[in-house]
Amino acid sequence: MAGFRHIVVDGYNVIHADRSLKALLEGGDQEAARAALRELLAPLHDLGGASLTIVYDGSGAEISIVRDSACKTFAEVFTPSHMTADEFIERLCAVAKKSSDIAVVSRDNLLRLTSESFGAVSIAPDALFDMAGMSARRVSDLAHANNSRSEGEWRRSNPFLELDLLAADIASAAEPSPLISKKLKKRLARISGHMGGKRKENMECRQIAGLEKCPRPKGKARGKESCHASGKLAGKSENGRKNGGGFLGRRLFGGKASAKSLADLKDFFSSRSQVNPKNKD
Repeated sequence: MAGFRHIVVDGYNVIHADRSLKALLEGGDQEAARAALRELLAPLHDLGGASLTIVYDGSGAEISIVRDSACKTFAEVFTPSHMTADEFIERLCAVAKKSSDIAVVSRDNLLRLTSESFGAVSIAPDALFDMAGMSARRVSDLAHANNSRSEGEWRRSNPFLELDLLAADIASAAEPSPLISKKLKKRLARISGHMGGKRKENMECRQIAGLEKCPRPKGKARGKESCHASGKLAGKSENGRKNGGGFLGRRLFGGKASAKSLADLKDFFSSRSQVNPKNKD
């Protein structure tokens, strides 16, 4: 309510002006009726920024002020038993430094006239309910706009963009994990070492058979002879090339030249010299 700094409501009088609130009061549940009125007027207080006081006829020895929250500008006042709510509101308007900032809400014509005589403004309960309804809709629209703006800022600044936390958790659970346990690392290392040893052994066998060149040591001149003496004979002999290694290739393919294999080698060359005597020349 623009222009008013303090709204004073004649509590039970305004409750009787609304059917739903009156039904709660006549049903014997005064607390429920008061709570419903507080809820109805809360948007008007929150949006307008004015203080709001609901005054009820009390039964205690002293005046009682009740606040439903930590907000000090929204309160319920229960008058002492010797004072009515109308009397309290009239005195409040009389002692106010600036009574023109006060709006009194009631159906009691006498109270409204008295309040106006002190400079306050009187409002009918129906007008109060209309303003409260508009304030509630306005508060809802502002909350929706604020949430949309916050969501937009979050989406622009968030690296996941359209993914929320739940979707990210589901996606990460569905994909295979890149982490490898220590046990699995050791197992992979053993397999890799075993395969590396097999490859090294096969390469040595191929070098002995003359199918693979021997690696030259770094920093040394390259010699004419092969690193394995038997590799030159097995790989470069004419008979070895024609017969795929022949007897000698099969003997030495395992990578070890035994005494028996050397004896066989000697017999092999002796037999060739006897078959081809021209080679002696």
